[in-house]
Amino acid sequence: MDQKAKSFLQLVLRSPDTGDGWRNVSSALWPLVKGFSLPELIETEGDASGGRLRLSERGKIVCDYL
Repeated sequence: MDQKAKSFLQLVLRSPDTGDGWRNVSSALWPLVKGFSLPELIETEGDASGGRLRLSERGKIVCDYL
């Protein structure tokens, strides 16, 4: 895992949890999320108008070691 991926996961962890681990993503940031998202570590839902993301079970384990 490179430093960009680590930094992305750390940013996810600093975002407010809106329930059940989901974090909201604005439409301005959505393209960046789609570009950095690691499907095995991050779950996403959304489109060009924004969306939300959360760590997968595997992502939570990885973040415990960051």
